[in-house]
Amino acid sequence: MPESAELYHKKMSDVSALIGKLSQTSQFMVNLNLAPSKDKQNSGVYAHLTSSGLFDKKESLESYNLLCSDVTLPGSSFDMSEESGSRQGVIERFATRRIYTDFDLTFYVDKDYNSLRLLEEWMNYIDPIYSGTGGEYQGSSGGQTGFSERNNFYRMKYPNEYKRNISVVKFERNFLTNPNVSNSSFRSQPLVKYTFIDAFPMNIVALPFSYESSAITKVTASFNYSRYIVEKTGFDKQTTTPSGTPTTNKANPDQPVEGQTSPQSITDSVSEIREMIIRSQNRIREQGGTPATAEIAGPPSPMN
Repeated sequence: MPESAELYHKKMSDVSALIGKLSQTSQFMVNLNLAPSKDKQNSGVYAHLTSSGLFDKKESLESYNLLCSDVTLPGSSFDMSEESGSRQGVIERFATRRIYTDFDLTFYVDKDYNSLRLLEEWMNYIDPIYSGTGGEYQGSSGGQTGFSERNNFYRMKYPNEYKRNISVVKFERNFLTNPNVSNSSFRSQPLVKYTFIDAFPMNIVALPFSYESSAITKVTASFNYSRYIVEKTGFDKQTTTPSGTPTTNKANPDQPVEGQTSPQSITDSVSEIREMIIRSQNRIREQGGTPATAEIAGPPSPMN
């Protein structure tokens, strides 16, 4: 039966609403969930990283999440079995188990090398080195100093002590209804959250250095896990402080938002700059000169 050509002919106005709502790859947030649980049952790796000087500041946990620049979400497949001969000339295939591939996280390396040491010390905790004279390496701000003897050995930790549930939340921009107004309400927005159960770093990818053109140093680690779940959620109703700063972090409701620049503070800064230019122009006019024109745009929309 011939098909109608109208099924394949679409006007731009018909598809513009769909094309204008495509997701962007640069809007996401990773949460390593390294903080111990409330019952302190899994505080071992956190205590080790703290002893290594990696959580010496209150905002350190959040900073490592923000330093994650790239995420490669894993694919999944089924292990298949075949049944041949039950029906003549037919090979039947059916799934037997789910296969989860590893996923990668890439971090910017800060000038103190803390993001690099975070991965190294996490793996050091999984199989800590033992010295015949110094005992077990339990983390140090100076690293594994004093553990260079040839007869050192390793003992693996129990999995429950070093595994964490790592989450990746995918969202889009334009959180605020009006980012230039204090106490602006939040738009309702769908979120997709991947939670990797019992994840831990299994491999740190080789980190090359070169005398050629410089670039930002990055380190990539591959993580293994038991399985992952995918949740589609959204922002619930959220109050704001008088400065316009959210009281909770809806990408990760368990952690408060600290140090976030409010839209009102951006507006105040632009207003101060505009007033300084006006005062400078008035002084030039008083001296008989002609002031150069200057234009200050409105405050930029904050990246949410």
